[in-house]
Amino acid sequence: PSWLESTLPITDSRLRPDQRLLEKGLLDEAEKIKQKIEQKQREFRQSMEEQGIKWKPRWFIQAPVSEDDPEGAWII
Repeated sequence: PSWLESTLPITDSRLRPDQRLLEKGLLDEAEKIKQKIEQKQREFRQSMEEQGIKWKPRWFIQAPVSEDDPEGAWII
């Protein structure tokens, strides 16, 4: 609902233009926008790799591996 929009973070996927188009049934247009978003992400990641910058999650850390959790859980 519109009253909720002002409280959502800008990273909320419900605000993505491709999601809005998908909800309206405009599949071809949604796919084009999605491809542009994904290409921008690829270019950003490649730029980081070229500069030797390692990506680090902003809001999560991975817990150490343990016998109970052999993969290590992500913690907020």
